[in-house]
Formats: sequence, structure tokens, C-alpha cells
Amino acid sequence: MTVLLTRPAKDNARIAAELARHGIESRSWPLSQVVETGGPLEVPAGAEAIVFTSANGVSAFAARTDDRSLPAICVGARTASAAREAGFGEVEEGGGTVQLLMDHLVAADYRRVFYARGRTVSVELAEAMAPRGVHVYEAVVYA
Repeated sequence: MTVLLTRPAKDNARIAAELARHGIESRSWPLSQVVETGGPLEVPAGAEAIVFTSANGVSAFAARTDDRSLPAICVGARTASAAREAGFGEVEEGGGTVQLLMDHLVAADYRRVFYARGRTVSVELAEAMAPRGVHVYEAVVYA
């Protein structure tokens, strides 16, 4: 069996290595690429944490600022690992899905968070969290 990998090249390399460890052959055909949006980035005053829903968000955030003063709240283990590698001292995992991440934010009593997001997202976090009492500042850090 051969698996065709169509994610961005960096992701394909990571996935191919994992597949190879399990004896599965793969071919890489990246159909997209991740591009950082660039420019300076400032976390708004009053933010209590930085929210990441992907390792790409962590990488793009880290490329634009040296600020690692707030906790990194990450959707899952891979994103949390990227945050630790980027130098965040306090990293929390949100359970592996955006819904569980939202539940984590509420349970941990965060009320103002900064979301370093991609241009396209599956859930508009600011809209989804407003009824739950969490204000989400956001910046598109990659596309």
C-alpha cells in the first residue's frame, strides 16, 4: 500500500516519517503551503493567555514576536509540543478538539485570550466563546 500525502511539504515530511515507522510507503504531493502573514505582532494588554489551534499558528506567532510571557493554550499534544519547542514555559493542552479547547478555556476561568490563527478556521473562536464569557482578541498569523 502507498499513501498519497497532499498537505504542505513540512507536514508531509513529518507524516511520511511516522508512516515509514509503521512500514507504510508514501508519496508527497503538496497541494498547499503555509505562508506567514508577516509584520509585527503585539498581544493586547489584558490578554491572559495565547490560544493556538495548530502548530502552524505557533510557528507563525514565534516568528513575529519574542513574547512568551503568557501561557500557551493549545488544542492538542502536537500543538503543545510546538509551543514548548518555541519557548513557551507554561503550556496547557485543550483536549485535542476545538470544542474541548473551548471547554478548557471556560473551566480554567480564562476571560480574555489572544488567538493566533490561520486565515481559514473551522470554528470562529471569538464568536463561539462570547456567549461563554470569554473575550477573544485575534490576529491572522498565517494563511
